[in-house]
Amino acid sequence: MRKAMVGLLLVLLLAGTSLHAQDEVVIEYWNINNEGFGGAVVDALIEEFEAANPGIQVEARVQESYPALVQNV
Repeated sequence: MRKAMVGLLLVLLLAGTSLHAQDEVVIEYWNINNEGFGGAVVDALIEEFEAANPGIQVEARVQESYPALVQNV
C-alpha cells in the first residue's frame, strides 16, 4: 500500500517537473491517507516536492475509502 502511494505521488511529481508554465500550477493528489493512516507521510512528501519545485502546489484530496476514490475518478 505504501509503495503504491509513493509510486503514484512520484508519477505526479515527475509529470509536474516537465511543466514550464509561468503561472502557479496546482495538482490535486487524491488519496485515502487520513491523519491516522499515512496522512503525515503524504504531507511530508508534498512539502518536500513543493520546496523542490517552486510554482507547483500540491493539494491533497483525502477520500474516505478506495471504493469512494474509484467512484470519484
